[in-house]
Amino acid sequence: MIDRSKWAYSIPLVVLSIGLLKWPAKPRAASASERATKEEASMRTQPIVYAVVIALALAVASCSTFPKGRYESDPGLQAALVQPPEYPDVRLAVLSDLHYLDPALWGEGAAIEAYLREDRKLLRESAEILGEAMRLVATDPAQIVIVPGDLTKDGERSSHLQMARQLRGLESSGKQVFVVCGNHDVLNREAFRYEGDDHMQVAIRDRLLAEGSYHISSTEICGRRYLRLTIINPQTTEDTIEGLLTEIERIAG
Repeated sequence: MIDRSKWAYSIPLVVLSIGLLKWPAKPRAASASERATKEEASMRTQPIVYAVVIALALAVASCSTFPKGRYESDPGLQAALVQPPEYPDVRLAVLSDLHYLDPALWGEGAAIEAYLREDRKLLRESAEILGEAMRLVATDPAQIVIVPGDLTKDGERSSHLQMARQLRGLESSGKQVFVVCGNHDVLNREAFRYEGDDHMQVAIRDRLLAEGSYHISSTEICGRRYLRLTIINPQTTEDTIEGLLTEIERIAG
């Protein structure tokens, strides 16, 4: 049996030796007859030199011994490598990029139509798609359900609550559910209600400012009006933001 590791060492040795033989010597002035004589002698001796170098390299490769890896010398590892791997008997179901939008967040009007013209996702059908997906997974023998991100359109609170209710239903059927939030699920500035046109955003802002409990502004992006919250006060807490969201839902509802 040929030891490939020895050949791995001998081949570079041969290449290096040939390269050194072909390295040009320091040039010196010589007559035409001297150069011709030297080239003729080189042509006669060069094959012999190559043969000697290759023979030496082969001799070194055949006589050399190299340390074996642990997997070659350890009987326990060799026995383990012979055994076929044991994989757990488990079935997985994956639900990815659902982009669910709570139907309560959109109705008829210019706002939702303008958004749908720019987005290829089936937002109007997302509730029906989600329901069918949950039905299929619930009846599937999979023990584990993985949801690797983008559960919602853009992180809408009510969309998350609806998704959580659906996933709890899968858990109640005996499945383990593992969820990882995606970039559409958190800290997304496009989490809005789409109803009528942009006047609703302005009306919510004006109502909040008039009541005096919270301060919020708005901005226009790609021709659409959005509410905008800038947090500067270091005493702002999560409860403050939750209270603001509750007020927005109250006014919009």
